[in-house]
Amino acid sequence: STAPLTINSGSSLAMSNFLLTLNGDLINNGGTTTGSGGVTIAGTATQNIGSFSNTGTVSMTKTGGVATFTGNINGGALTINGAGGTLNLGTGRTHTFTDIVTLTAGTLNGGSSTLNENATSTTAWNGNGTLFTAGTGTVNFGGVNQTLAATSTTFNNLTFSGGGTKTLSASTVVSGTLTLTSGLLTLGANNLTLSTTSPAIAGSFSATNMIVTNSTGELRRSLTANGTYLFPVGEITGTTQYSPITINMTSGTYAGGAYISARVTNAKHPNNASITNYLNRYWTVSQTGITSFLSTVTATYLPADISGVEGNQVGAKYSGTLPWIKYSTLSSNSFTCTGINSFGDFTGVNNLPTITTSVSSLTGFSYPFGYGPSGEQTFTVSGTDLSANITVTPSTNFEISSTSGSGFGSTPIVLAASGGAVATTTIYIRMKAGIALGAVAAENTACTTTGATTQNVACSGTVVTAPNITTSVSTVTGLNYVYTAGPSAQQSFTVSGTNLVANVTVTPPTNFEISTLSGANFVATNPIVLTQSGGNLAATTIYTRLKIALGVGSYTQSIVASSTAATNKNVSCSGTVAAAPTILTSSTFLGGFMYTTGTGPSPEQSFTVTGSTLSANVIVTPPTNYEISTTSGSGFVSTAITLTQSGGNVSGTIYVRLKAALAVATYPSANITITSTGAAGKAVACSGAVVNVATILSSKSFLSGFGYLSSAGGPSAEQMMTVSGASLTANIIVTPPTNYEISLTSGSGFQSTAI
Repeated sequence: STAPLTINSGSSLAMSNFLLTLNGDLINNGGTTTGSGGVTIAGTATQNIGSFSNTGTVSMTKTGGVATFTGNINGGALTINGAGGTLNLGTGRTHTFTDIVTLTAGTLNGGSSTLNENATSTTAWNGNGTLFTAGTGTVNFGGVNQTLAATSTTFNNLTFSGGGTKTLSASTVVSGTLTLTSGLLTLGANNLTLSTTSPAIAGSFSATNMIVTNSTGELRRSLTANGTYLFPVGEITGTTQYSPITINMTSGTYAGGAYISARVTNAKHPNNASITNYLNRYWTVSQTGITSFLSTVTATYLPADISGVEGNQVGAKYSGTLPWIKYSTLSSNSFTCTGINSFGDFTGVNNLPTITTSVSSLTGFSYPFGYGPSGEQTFTVSGTDLSANITVTPSTNFEISSTSGSGFGSTPIVLAASGGAVATTTIYIRMKAGIALGAVAAENTACTTTGATTQNVACSGTVVTAPNITTSVSTVTGLNYVYTAGPSAQQSFTVSGTNLVANVTVTPPTNFEISTLSGANFVATNPIVLTQSGGNLAATTIYTRLKIALGVGSYTQSIVASSTAATNKNVSCSGTVAAAPTILTSSTFLGGFMYTTGTGPSPEQSFTVTGSTLSANVIVTPPTNYEISTTSGSGFVSTAITLTQSGGNVSGTIYVRLKAALAVATYPSANITITSTGAAGKAVACSGAVVNVATILSSKSFLSGFGYLSSAGGPSAEQMMTVSGASLTANIIVTPPTNYEISLTSGSGFQSTAI
């Protein structure tokens, strides 16, 4: 029934061994209650529950509406498990429970009453915190001024409302949502921790609705992942001062139990030496269980915090030792520090010595083993607000210079400060020669000066396996041709490479030419460039041959395959230009063959045949009407005669005569042909006649070109002609002209008279 239960003065209600369920009000008009039975507050109606004392369990199972303890309640355990219902502890009351207070569902509203957990303290939430089980419900402290947790307590949802000041007297954990509706939550020396399951701090924060960190207590935010987290903290120094800090975790590794903590102090930082420009407030941020992280910290201060000029200050971090690390300029009552990988104290400072480098790392230094140093790279260094010079000190495996291409060494470079500044200066750096094969781990080139944060440029590189060029052969031979018949036939080889740092260049020597195409595109002067890919060159065919138009002789030269930092590979090429097969005859004309009809053949004449560098025998073929022999006086034939070469050489005499039994006639010039494979053919012209009257023939009708120097005294060199006759009845008389002399013998017997 929802009707009220009234206990009148002088009456008693004994609840031993039974359960009292209240769906309406409990009105105690001065009566007493005893026993160990349970009291259950149920239903959905609004209820007022007057005073009662009982050692049993008091349960609130309401699924709606509000039940208010209007009197003082003394019980064993308190269990609130009515989802949607609210239990209001009332106003100005004291409720004492000797057993566990369990909030599994619904809302527990503290109001301004005192809830004692097996304790006699008159604070708003006291006693042994282990007697409270948070569950999934909400505890709302709605009084004007209240103190929480005489010992550490964990809540699910925790709400502060009603204005005034709520004070922690022990460390407190919220696993659900922490809601600040109105008023100040003062931590004192105690920590307030939001667990990893806590989704947020809810509320509209201001100087009248914030978390106060006047002492050493911290607001802690447990983390398992990256995200942006607001810490709505402030200070009370005369007036309330809301000065929140936001931490954006952009990366990191989070261990179990990891958290970030923050608090704010309204004072100049004790390690800030600035005299005129400084911020009269600092935030202390720390973390536990987070490694390899990066974050951004943004703090908001009050205009009154500025001492000096806001624009002259920068946000800075102090990590326990000097120097301060500077970040962005203060502006519009806030500053942001980016790239934070460790926490500390954050505030605004002025005129900190600062070194700036253009980069924090340089990678990719490399050279093949044994071919150092590496190519150079650069970074710039500058400084402001300096009290000393900047010193740039290289690490073990690197060397520096202030000049490109020269002056490298391990000695530090000192950059002189002028007017407290070092202008932007380029530093050239390279990896030293002589380093062992393998990776060179990052090493810091340090830029230092008094009072400033050291700026390191981490340099790393690799000493790689030396480039290697491989050719399929080291020699190419037999690039031969006969004089005037070039170029030689081509031959080929392959070129490949590994660990290359540049393309491979194949350079031909003077007397040879190369191509990447069979039978085409041969070059004799320009190198061929073979393009590597990823440090490798697949086997590539190179064709080579002996150049055309070379003189007779032997040629040996090397084709060179080269690439940066690789050992050259030479392919020795050899070939020969052989002399052309040659045939020579002692005469090109034999004339005056003659006989009288009915006699024949004519007297023989002869010429010699010689041949050199022949590859085949010599064939001598007579023309019609003539016959030849290799023997004087016999063996004449009208067919071809073979002169056999030996070692490419031939030497022999050919006898020629006009055949017998020819008709009377003049037989004009006809050629004896002399041939051999590959050699230029020769011809010996023959002429003659068969007569029946006295006839004289001479082989020439004109001789010219006789001459000598007057100083030599003569005579001239001799020339010759053949004279023959047939059907003669008398001798032939040969008479020289004036100024000439004749002989029947070469070289002697010359006379100016007739023969």
